[in-house]
Amino acid sequence: MATFQTLKRLIPFLLLAVILGNRSKEAPKRPEKPTQTRPKTVANALPFTLEFVEKKYAGKSVLPRLQGYVVAPASDGSWLILGGRRQGLHTFEPAPATNFVRDSANHYLFVINPSNGTYWSFDVNQLSAKLSAPLQSTNQQGCFDRTTGQLYVVGGYGWKADKSDMLTFNTIMRIKVDAMVAAIKASAKPAQIASLIEIDQDDRLAVTGGELSLMNSAFYLVFGQKFMGQYRAFGGSDFEQKYTEEVRVFTLQPNSLKISSYGATTNSESDHPFHRRDGNIVEDIDPATGKPRIAAFGGVFMPGIIGAYTYPIYIYGPATPTVDRTGNQKFSQYGCPVIGVYDSGPTKAMYHTFFGGIGHYYYSQTAAQKKCMIWRPNRDVMTAFLSWLTSLLFYSQPMVNTKSLFIPILRQTTA
Repeated sequence: MATFQTLKRLIPFLLLAVILGNRSKEAPKRPEKPTQTRPKTVANALPFTLEFVEKKYAGKSVLPRLQGYVVAPASDGSWLILGGRRQGLHTFEPAPATNFVRDSANHYLFVINPSNGTYWSFDVNQLSAKLSAPLQSTNQQGCFDRTTGQLYVVGGYGWKADKSDMLTFNTIMRIKVDAMVAAIKASAKPAQIASLIEIDQDDRLAVTGGELSLMNSAFYLVFGQKFMGQYRAFGGSDFEQKYTEEVRVFTLQPNSLKISSYGATTNSESDHPFHRRDGNIVEDIDPATGKPRIAAFGGVFMPGIIGAYTYPIYIYGPATPTVDRTGNQKFSQYGCPVIGVYDSGPTKAMYHTFFGGIGHYYYSQTAAQKKCMIWRPNRDVMTAFLSWLTSLLFYSQPMVNTKSLFIPILRQTTA
């Protein structure tokens, strides 16, 4: 049976028993599949409830404000966070402006105790440039292998060590999460921190804005781009940008970060469905089989158009992914928190709930807003996307805007 080995964004499946508690038990039968019941489809409602309770840490320092970071849970419940930036939304100016501020990169490894708000940090500038530069990049691809307790981090976009220019790193790093968390809490010396990070390079891994998953013992590096030089909003001659338009599948040699096997899947359809970056690429369950898959929602930009993709792509293995044009996702085309809920009961339904982010439409749009879709503004909208065998439905609800990840809490921390 297919299995996922990463934990990133897996918390939704742990919450299943709680949030599906009010699922309709008397849903009508679907005519063409009489053995399965159709999920409840009340307007502006979902057949489950999500409740948010704000966590307040009295008397504690404000937690780091980051975006575009990588996170992994330690076995004691702490979070290890690296990369990303403190700038917030970058600017959109032509040359010679600096749209990604040089000193806005996150140059710390953070350990956070989510139960009481205590956190520890280590400045990666104390490490060699070989390690410190990629560790400070943003929009890396990361996944946590919970069978080994190791975090893999690939690529990312950031400044060279000498700050002379920006690039997409071609690195792959492997970090022993529990050991790293313990070392940072103990204020370990730089040499000990460095000993817990393995690193190698491969140009096939020079990607930013994609996603990395580990399924059936193989890594899937899904979509993204390679951007060399400083970001320019509306063209220029001092940078190179190339979308991968690929699902790259690879394995590693034993006890090494060298690639053992490698393959890439492309798509030649006229609308270039793989021409995506910065979307929501999440671990998923195929409602038809109950087996794991990877789902890619949203992402930008269509070739030659300032527009986002509204239909999902599903990846079941190294074979050709499924492009599902029956879907029509209106919101959250850019990366945002996503909770996935799989109902393994009679309905066999897979729900994805998206929180805020940048979307393609307004929830209640005026005539003027309808003409302004090109900017896909940050939205205070919560939406849910339902996959029910071959059918897709769409729900939406007002929701306070947010821009972060949902991070699993494996168990309560005590330190």
